[in-house]
Amino acid sequence: SHRAIRILENDSANESWDIGVDVDGDLNFFNSADSSPTVVFSDSGNVGIGTTSPDAKLVSAGIVDGDFTALRLMNQKTYGSGTGTNEKVRFVMGISENGTPFSSREGFAIDVGVNHESDSSNAIVNFGVRDGGTLGTYQTVNGHNKSVDFVGNVDIGSVFTFNTSTDLFQITNNQNTGGINLSGGNSRIYFGGYRAIEGDQSGGTLYIGEGYGAIS
Repeated sequence: SHRAIRILENDSANESWDIGVDVDGDLNFFNSADSSPTVVFSDSGNVGIGTTSPDAKLVSAGIVDGDFTALRLMNQKTYGSGTGTNEKVRFVMGISENGTPFSSREGFAIDVGVNHESDSSNAIVNFGVRDGGTLGTYQTVNGHNKSVDFVGNVDIGSVFTFNTSTDLFQITNNQNTGGINLSGGNSRIYFGGYRAIEGDQSGGTLYIGEGYGAIS
């Protein structure tokens, strides 16, 4: 198993770590008497946790029949509740030109924070994309009220468009198919708490406003 160094537990020595280099030049860390290494640093620069053949810079793998936490990114404030700002934990991806600092080429980021600094029970998640050299927030998922906030336009397949700056709702369909399908009994659209539009699925009738006539 190519084990060269053994680090023993300080007291009873029942637990140990073995370190060695295999025939492929990979640096392996073995937990106690395990036959396979727990952590592998390949000679190509990849790191594997739970796998002996990491095919990316970092691979965390498990064999679990059920939920599996492969990576946990957490931050704990050192000061009391409500005494600081709403810090976030950030996960960043990007592509940088040769010689350009990574920090100036952050292409996509996920920021996880809290709704208010005094209570960490409700989280918010910001999704950011670099636009014009600046990494800005384009979408926020709010845990406290189960809502999603958008900045700019939302475009799904060039059919559904929503402009958040002008509150414009637009459907563009050049194939004469699709659109909005409201199902499940009589479908209604409310404005200010009042029923503005109602569709009667059984008779194909459209009602405008409460107490008004129908458009067949």
